[in-house]
Amino acid sequence: ELHRQRDDLLRAEGNLTRQLKAICRRAVGFSTFDEAKERTAKMKEATALYSRVEKGEIEDALSLSVMTSAIHLRASRDSLEASRKALEKDMIKAAKTMHVAPFVEETRGFGFLGLAQIIGEAGDLANYANPAKLWRRMGLAPFGGKSPSMWRREGGLTAGDWENIGYSPRRRSVMFVLGDSMIKTSGPYRELYLSRKAQEIAKAPDLPAMAHHRRAQRYMEKRLLRELWKSWRGDET
Repeated sequence: ELHRQRDDLLRAEGNLTRQLKAICRRAVGFSTFDEAKERTAKMKEATALYSRVEKGEIEDALSLSVMTSAIHLRASRDSLEASRKALEKDMIKAAKTMHVAPFVEETRGFGFLGLAQIIGEAGDLANYANPAKLWRRMGLAPFGGKSPSMWRREGGLTAGDWENIGYSPRRRSVMFVLGDSMIKTSGPYRELYLSRKAQEIAKAPDLPAMAHHRRAQRYMEKRLLRELWKSWRGDET
């Protein structure tokens, strides 16, 4: 429940940020009907205006023109942020009481907030007969026994297909953010990512660099879940 409340607040914060940016685009006269060069110039101006509004630098008339509504949106977002951070403290406190706390402490790049998010989405990990079922729950193996290439050859997945196989963009996002953080932290999981990335490059050198990166990150995320699942169940093998 704490995790879901945090997610609600994050979404609300994001919505307010997007509203603020839209106000700035409107203030500079941005229009999708403009020529490409003019759109680029106005978008740059809108971005600069948003930066000034965020910093409270409102000396110029253009910044003043958006502050009437922006000040209320920023106040609302600040309140949401404070509530979210309080929830995160509660999530961390709860996660530290779990029997897998030593696993978190020993795993560089993985923290108690990340553990709370995974448990918030997956529930009791003992309910999963094997790591593959947990991978599927968290969006890392959602293809129902078929490879992504097989689905593509058959025309891809419809919205109903995604629903039937239980895929959740929210759960996948949780793992993606955790994985991205672990890549940036020196330690065994970063080394695992780099090793897997080298294998992906050797296996398919013609693929874009981003494909190699995403495949290696996904492999690392699956390994994290596997080891967490084993620790949860007391399986040291």
